[in-house]
Amino acid sequence: MNIQVESSDSTSIKSILAALAKRVPKARLAEAQAFAGAFYQRMSSDEFAQHGVDSWAELAADMLEFARARKRGKANVRLFNPTMKTHGWESPHTVVQVINDDMPFLVDSVTMALAEQGIGVHVLGHPVMPVARDKAGKLSRVGEGASESFIHLEIDRQPQAAMASIKASIERVLDDVRAIVADWNPMQAKMLAVADDLGERRMPVSEEGRREAQEFLRWAADNHFTFLGYREYKVAKQGKDELLVADEDSSLGLLRGKDAGKPRSLKSLAAHYMPQSGSVDALILTKTNARATVHRPGYMDYIGVLGFDKHGKPVAEQRFLGLYTSSAYRRRPWDIPLVRERHEYVLRQSGLNPTSHSGKALRHILETLPRDELFQASEDELFRTGMGILGLQERVRSKLFLRRDRYGRYFSALVYVPRERMNTQLRKRIEDMLKGALNGERIDTNVQVGESPLAQMHMIVRPKAGDAIEVDQAALDRQLAEIVRDWRDELREQLVARHGEEAGLRLANRFGRALPAGYIEEVSPEIAADDVDHLAALAGPEDLRLSLYRSRRHGGGIRFKFYRQLDDIPLSDALPMMENMGLR
Repeated sequence: MNIQVESSDSTSIKSILAALAKRVPKARLAEAQAFAGAFYQRMSSDEFAQHGVDSWAELAADMLEFARARKRGKANVRLFNPTMKTHGWESPHTVVQVINDDMPFLVDSVTMALAEQGIGVHVLGHPVMPVARDKAGKLSRVGEGASESFIHLEIDRQPQAAMASIKASIERVLDDVRAIVADWNPMQAKMLAVADDLGERRMPVSEEGRREAQEFLRWAADNHFTFLGYREYKVAKQGKDELLVADEDSSLGLLRGKDAGKPRSLKSLAAHYMPQSGSVDALILTKTNARATVHRPGYMDYIGVLGFDKHGKPVAEQRFLGLYTSSAYRRRPWDIPLVRERHEYVLRQSGLNPTSHSGKALRHILETLPRDELFQASEDELFRTGMGILGLQERVRSKLFLRRDRYGRYFSALVYVPRERMNTQLRKRIEDMLKGALNGERIDTNVQVGESPLAQMHMIVRPKAGDAIEVDQAALDRQLAEIVRDWRDELREQLVARHGEEAGLRLANRFGRALPAGYIEEVSPEIAADDVDHLAALAGPEDLRLSLYRSRRHGGGIRFKFYRQLDDIPLSDALPMMENMGLR
């Protein structure tokens, strides 16, 4: 068997292969070396430094034995704390090893499951190699056969008592991955079939709206949506009440085999008042209340396709759960069905010439909005937000744009603050403000800082279930202004009050931005304004100004300051002069 090693660390791999020759029977040496060569092929020099050559050799031999038996369609998972006595190698970390049929999302999903429990990863190896097995699942050859995924993780050290629950969480995630991969094609085919069916379906929307809804579904199915689950629902009468009842036989992906729960009254659903207007109302575009367990963290995207009776009343729903792909988030608004309608509506309602400076600025604003806003906000909501952000371009200041999800699941907040004010402390204070005002149970924040003078924070606030929330937008705007307001704002107001707006702003721009952090922490804005006045009054390098005052911040002590341009005043020069004036 030929072993090809293509790695910058080939010397280390050759040493591992040589070490294997000392501990593996000759009959299995070629197989073990082929396995180790593939296993360590992409390992970096930093990772090689984690263990010695003998330990890496023992690790590979041990994992090969772990892989000896595995049934197709079932993952091998184990957690252990390696010791020299038991395993022939040791680590300060706990080891997680997973052997599975090769499929997408495995590593992402396993590391997500660990991160959800606050467990850090120190070493990660993930080779994929072909292996052959007999009908019973016993390993027969390495280097031939179906591709299998081998994951080796070294994580934060865990007590033995915690390992069973960690292993169970990893196995649940692997089951989820297997379910969505197995049902991927059926879910994609279902979405395309629904798109075709919309052409003949009774719908209370315009023909243009019908076409846009069809095109959106086809666009999503064309590698712009990662399918995680599917289920169908119908409206059924129970006495005077109407219930939304799940068809469990229709379930695919994550929803396959999962209990749909009791039928829910339409009156209890935030979307029961559907439809409203436009093609978007044939589709429900929102986020679920559940986080994805597969691929990447975050709440799952929800695409619901409604069916209507002859009176235009919704009587059925086909629900797709998943995540928009990275390519979907990179697409320009005018290239996405449904979204392009809203994009054109905002530009048309603005009355701006598309080739003018303001028209181009508005188009750029829409292009840089979070894609979730473009998918989920209505035309009027996007218009108000876009024009509001355009107004911020003329004057850099903080502003909050708040949108309640039309299905009552969450609040979406777009917060803009001056870029130089953006820091972690400010973000946390704004999060606390929104959680308090909106009875938020959870909040997720995404920060974007680019070339614009304004930093953007997109915050999703999920209120506690059942809470009735009255939003006072004006009060939130005032609170935001107070949070963002800083010491330099107060200095600027002091200088404007003393010298008028023109001169005051000139002094604030000249001196305010130059004052160091240590000075700001010690001195009040009033005293700083006095200092700026003295500095501005200096006539030249030879001029000297003095200030004597009592500081209320420092227990009423006397402060004496010297002001001079371009050079320091050595204490050895100043103290004798002050002593001559009676200073002690």
